[in-house]
Amino acid sequence: MGLEIASRFWPDINRSGMVVLACLAAVLPDIVEAPYFFLKTKSRLLEKLIKFQHNHQVNAKLVPGLLTQIATIAVCLYLTLSM
Repeated sequence: MGLEIASRFWPDINRSGMVVLACLAAVLPDIVEAPYFFLKTKSRLLEKLIKFQHNHQVNAKLVPGLLTQIATIAVCLYLTLSM
């Protein structure tokens, strides 16, 4: 999906590159955590990162969390489709 959006800006390498970098930044936490979950690699830094994320994600209330997700999706769809 990110490459499709980036291809819309292809003659402009700066805008295309920005879209690709934004996509990479969006999945970077998952990439960093992958060794911990899939390879069972134990690291103090990874354990602190996962504990930090878990504490913040678990403490979110259902309704505000859903509203935030819906608003984020709506804004992203609007920006994507208006390009």
